[in-house]
Amino acid sequence: MERLKNFHFEKKHLVYIFLFVLILAGNVSNFQVFGRIAIKLSDVLALILGLVFLKSFWKEKIDFSVGIMLIWSILSLALILMNVIIYQFDFEDVLTAVLYLFRFIFMMWLANVVARYMRSKGLGLFTLKYINVLYLLVCGFGFIQLIFFPVAYDFYRLLWTMGVFFPNADPHINRLFSTYLDPNYLAACLLIGVCVDLYLLSLERDKKRQIKYWLFLAVYTLTIFLTRSRSGLLGLVIILFLDLLLSIDRKNMKIWVVVAAAGALAVLTGLFVFSDITVFVRIRTMFTDASAGARLSSWAKGLETFWDNFLGLGYNLFGSYNKKIYGSEAISVLYGNDSSLILTLITTGIPGLALFFVHIFRFVVKKNVPKAMISLIFAALVICNFNNLLYYGLWVFPFYFIMYLTLHWEQSDIHTQQLLSQKRTPALRSAAASSK
Repeated sequence: MERLKNFHFEKKHLVYIFLFVLILAGNVSNFQVFGRIAIKLSDVLALILGLVFLKSFWKEKIDFSVGIMLIWSILSLALILMNVIIYQFDFEDVLTAVLYLFRFIFMMWLANVVARYMRSKGLGLFTLKYINVLYLLVCGFGFIQLIFFPVAYDFYRLLWTMGVFFPNADPHINRLFSTYLDPNYLAACLLIGVCVDLYLLSLERDKKRQIKYWLFLAVYTLTIFLTRSRSGLLGLVIILFLDLLLSIDRKNMKIWVVVAAAGALAVLTGLFVFSDITVFVRIRTMFTDASAGARLSSWAKGLETFWDNFLGLGYNLFGSYNKKIYGSEAISVLYGNDSSLILTLITTGIPGLALFFVHIFRFVVKKNVPKAMISLIFAALVICNFNNLLYYGLWVFPFYFIMYLTLHWEQSDIHTQQLLSQKRTPALRSAAASSK
């Protein structure tokens, strides 16, 4: 009771609530406003959080990567206005495009500001551990869903009776999708949890405490396998391979490391070639199934649209363009193309794509970049061509948040964060506080 009396609601508590709803609730907190625009509870909380941190917009220097994307968004907005004049797009389409462009840039800015705040309070490491737990809970809900709702439509019907809005629901059967309602996006977003876990594992020096992070990694791996997502499995392989490659000390490399890596590669190759496990079967047949064919058609249509509009259409107007030119939105889902990179090309042309790459690789070239984060960036750049991941609402904030939370740390800051996050002796905590 005494603790409750002394409790004061602070900014950090709002951040924790926002992360809880965003990561754990996923797509089960959607409600429709009008037309194609769906609002998530997490979006409402993000706006509140943005208002709380609004002073930081004027007070703090804008990060270089955010500044690059602000230029990109202004370019995209100018192209939206230009193409409205050329093609006379519907008002609802233009409003949708502008709102989603605003949300993308807003979430990136908010991730930067909130990450700076949490670091300044000595809560960076604790926040990463909290995010790791949230993604593991998503895995846990996924196991429950797979047991009780192996057919997606049964779960959708339950959610619809509760007023949850989820468009373009697919009939996933015997696939784990948890609260994200889409196994491919779930598998991709869990890669954030994988990299957070690998990063925390790299910081932990106690061998016994490292065991729990290895167990967490096993949970993530099992969950991604049960989604049966080819892109998710590809992203996981890229992350684990790059993380291992960047961790190897070539001068002091031991023979068992080479043998273990070769053995793992041999097992994976054997599973890929001979296994009847669904996800490996789907990989072997990926060039002949309807899903792969649809993605190839999406890429081809996107490139064709770019050649016809080489300056760019502006963000999220690909579907509206198809409706105007071809009289149908059949191939136009909300974001317009399966590839984030092709979509960026359609949106802002070659200059916009160049800005986008500068902003992404700015993270890679910074000092003290954690190897897990480098692995996540390269994995995202590969798998974003299959599911438009880089603009996905449940990806944007967590991705940029963990990047800003880790990439701005110096080694001394990491040491301080470790001390502040460990509940040991008062002397140790005071030593940590004085080092700030």
